[in-house]
Amino acid sequence: MVRYRHARQCHFYATPSHLINRILPILYETVIIYSRVKAPPITSLERCGRYVRRLLITPTRITADSKLVASYLHSCPNITNLALWANPINNKTIIEAIKRLPLIRLSIHLDSLFDLVEPITSQAARIFPIFSQLTHLDMQSDVPNELSEFLCYLPSLKYLSVPTGTPDLELDEAFAALPHLKFILFLKQDLYLDDYACDIDDRATLPDQIIVNCRVPIFTEDWIQGATGGIDVWEYVTTLVASIRANQNQASYS
Repeated sequence: MVRYRHARQCHFYATPSHLINRILPILYETVIIYSRVKAPPITSLERCGRYVRRLLITPTRITADSKLVASYLHSCPNITNLALWANPINNKTIIEAIKRLPLIRLSIHLDSLFDLVEPITSQAARIFPIFSQLTHLDMQSDVPNELSEFLCYLPSLKYLSVPTGTPDLELDEAFAALPHLKFILFLKQDLYLDDYACDIDDRATLPDQIIVNCRVPIFTEDWIQGATGGIDVWEYVTTLVASIRANQNQASYS
């Protein structure tokens, strides 16, 4: 895993080329960009970006530059798991970069996709089809009231997360629009926690609908944990939901 901070780079000295070729795909499989002082160099990603499968871009003054963020995305054409928590100011530049990626998991501030000029429903009808292969969607910002209207563009979605306190989310419509949805997760960061704190939401109206409220200690660390093979909030809640469904099935047979 590579973390870019203060424009540091990885260098290899007197290392046989065949060893470098073996190391680079492992080293660059997960990349985190969180520089606050100076833009991390694009040169390493231009050379090794094809190895990147998971990329996290954190919100800083540096990553508000849409062209810079887009250049990172263009340099990593094989990303399947993207966390774009930066808030770039040019949405169209970011969309053009994202739509080329074979994304399966996406964690994003919707402000990175939508502008304030055009109605959200028409923007969603144009933008969301590029995410038709997503199985995981984590919305890290305020969710528009029209959310349930454009979830139909995400036919492969199984896991949906929205911020705790999201108002007016039409839960029944969301489940109806997503035939493979396993649960809806209301997510919140709680820096005072040492572990996940989850409970089942009672707003579900049908037996097969499961809604979970969950607090996570630190979003960044949770993402890194999942990206590097550990248990993240998705894995944790999936195990919890599987246990709940098993108990439901057992009760129905008894």
